[in-house]
Amino acid sequence: MLIARGVNIFPSAVKDVIASFSQRTTCEMLILRYKPGSNVELPVKGQIEYAQSREDLPRLKGEIEEELENKLVFMVDIQLVPDGTHPRYEMKAKLIRKLHEEEQKKRELNNALRR
Repeated sequence: MLIARGVNIFPSAVKDVIASFSQRTTCEMLILRYKPGSNVELPVKGQIEYAQSREDLPRLKGEIEEELENKLVFMVDIQLVPDGTHPRYEMKAKLIRKLHEEEQKKRELNNALRR
């Protein structure tokens, strides 16, 4: 769970809203986190895979952002990415990508290589 200005954000609830666009998306999504902790800044950043058709992606982006804001009461800024961008999981899917941890690991690896 994430918190944005006192509003609880459940990734599974975001996924449920995305599922309503299953005709035009693959329903695969990630919430992007740039800082540690459960608090996130608005708008919440995320990526959603669009289906095969690339037609009218700006309109799809706007519709998804509006639906998320109306149903879950927080602002989002999504990026539509091609099908196959996100990894597939057989069990419980990871819906949050912790970019701050990835950056830390890169720095540690670079420091280790310099030694």
